[in-house]
Amino acid sequence: MPNVTKVQLNNILKTRMKDAKIENIIKNKQNLIIIQPSDIVTFNNLVKTFPKDAFAEKDSVKVYVPNNIKNILDTEKVVFIKYVDLDFSIQEIQEALTSHGFQLENVERVYLKKENKPTKTIKVVFDDKLNRDTCLKTGLKIDYLHFSAEAAQPNKEHLQCFKCFKYEHPSKYRQKQEETCKKCVGQHLEKDCTSSKLKCVNCDQQHASNSKQCPDYLKNKEKIQKTIDEYTTELNRTHDMCGDDFSQLTSTRWSNKLFFCGSSSCREDGKNV
Repeated sequence: MPNVTKVQLNNILKTRMKDAKIENIIKNKQNLIIIQPSDIVTFNNLVKTFPKDAFAEKDSVKVYVPNNIKNILDTEKVVFIKYVDLDFSIQEIQEALTSHGFQLENVERVYLKKENKPTKTIKVVFDDKLNRDTCLKTGLKIDYLHFSAEAAQPNKEHLQCFKCFKYEHPSKYRQKQEETCKKCVGQHLEKDCTSSKLKCVNCDQQHASNSKQCPDYLKNKEKIQKTIDEYTTELNRTHDMCGDDFSQLTSTRWSNKLFFCGSSSCREDGKNV
């Protein structure tokens, strides 16, 4: 983001996006500006029509959704359809969905990883949440057969390195090669540990570093759930429908959505859109 203050950005948005509904504008320690829209219309408009030309250095302006939020939003486009007979090909399933007006990104059959065997579960990624919500109500109809759809659930587990047992990074991104014992935090493997005392590398309390009762783990889990609650919508499912009957679609509620406005040098925090 060019050198701009919150007040300057506020004035630009007030002038160029008069119908926008924004809860707040925040500048964080990384000098990124966080915009908090309060409805889905503003949410979409910020991504699609953000007034970059209002800045002298418009080429350096990037608008993106952070990865943790983008992953939650992407999950809202996915359904799993179970018990779909192996006799049906992916092409037949895709044609059945598109014939009812669905717009899709991808259709694939879920495989068992170890055996590499196909299951009766189909994963469908739709173009948007509206298509997903409709499928949750109608299910999949192939000729005279009907299969119910289930919404994909966002990952609620916090990222933890299983070499140092710290949070926020996976094991493959750990720079140091030595491993930390999850029992005593010593620089050795757990199998070589001789200590009888437990110690957590995150909170220093007397439990293993991967304990689900760790205060830091519970705090991070609560934070993840709060993010999921803020960035997902409620779907009031009444009952499954078949065929072309889409008339009973229910309304959805969008709560505050965070959008970041920053330079491309900070892409590790999010993905440009």
